[in-house]
Amino acid sequence: MKIIIEAFALRNIKSGTGRYALDIISSLSKKHDVIVVTREPDPEALNNLSSKVKVVLANNLRFIPANAYLYFFLGHFLKNYKFDFAIFLIGCRPLFFNKVYDLVVCDFNHKIFPKSVKFITRQIYRLSSFWSIKNCRNLITISEGTSRKSKEFYGRAADLIINPSLLKFKNIKTRKVKDIPKNFSLYVGAIEPRKNICNLLVAHEYAVDNGLISDKLLLVSSQSWFEEEVKNLLGKMEHSILLNSIEEDELAWLYSRAIRVYMTTYYEGYGMPAAEGQAFGANIICTDIIELREASKNKEIYVGTSSIEIYEGIGLSLKRDQSMKKREFDCTLDLYEKQVDLYLKRLSD
Repeated sequence: MKIIIEAFALRNIKSGTGRYALDIISSLSKKHDVIVVTREPDPEALNNLSSKVKVVLANNLRFIPANAYLYFFLGHFLKNYKFDFAIFLIGCRPLFFNKVYDLVVCDFNHKIFPKSVKFITRQIYRLSSFWSIKNCRNLITISEGTSRKSKEFYGRAADLIINPSLLKFKNIKTRKVKDIPKNFSLYVGAIEPRKNICNLLVAHEYAVDNGLISDKLLLVSSQSWFEEEVKNLLGKMEHSILLNSIEEDELAWLYSRAIRVYMTTYYEGYGMPAAEGQAFGANIICTDIIELREASKNKEIYVGTSSIEIYEGIGLSLKRDQSMKKREFDCTLDLYEKQVDLYLKRLSD
């Protein structure tokens, strides 16, 4: 079977969507012929793909922003190729695409936290989401929470749920990060409005100043930009440090030694850093939303989004075992392979 996969997310495989795209492509290419359509991919992403995967660069009309191109022009571009069906990882079907397709939905930011989404992207999803979800053959979401929101917003729950994978850490050899404090907590992810970074910074700073904890907060983000309010506040914080150039083996080392991992965001499609931190044995402090309870297997500390509630969660984390012994990666928490196998079986039936 020949499958064409839209994978513009490969521009940044350190992002959650980029890594998810890479894992889906790798899994499907083991049993099917896969053509990947992308633009300006991360060279590391291409190095990680099987030689059997054909990569097509959609370099026409490069002056058009990626999301606008995906919706308005990708459908025409795909007419140049022969395939049995397509998979769109962007959560919407391009205009003028009339063949069979499966749809992957990672989140509903345009509905739940629209100010995290650029204006043109927000309008595209508002115009396209209903019919894209209604007409796809298989609707795949990255979490049960996202599936429920799909049902609430558009009347259709997911046919399949495929959580993001922990496979990248399965056999990784960790590498120490130099020149950081001995004791630290960790936040990993984008720095944007829905991530609630300001309240996290205030809560952690207050906890240190009050003598509740003594560790630094490391913010790990692959983005080259971040919210101006956060930038201004970060300049005033004495107990928080921004790290913006971390490789996967270094991230594994940080997870394995972090006192706690914060995921105190307003909204997530899943919440991969919570799952990753838990797999490495760290204490996790999460916002009490269904997606983060799912990612952390309903076994961690769940709080509200205010700085006071996050501060209270830090206090609760101190009552847990702080032992740093045998902090090894636990791959048994990963459901990805079982879930993607169900998808492969559905494709072969």
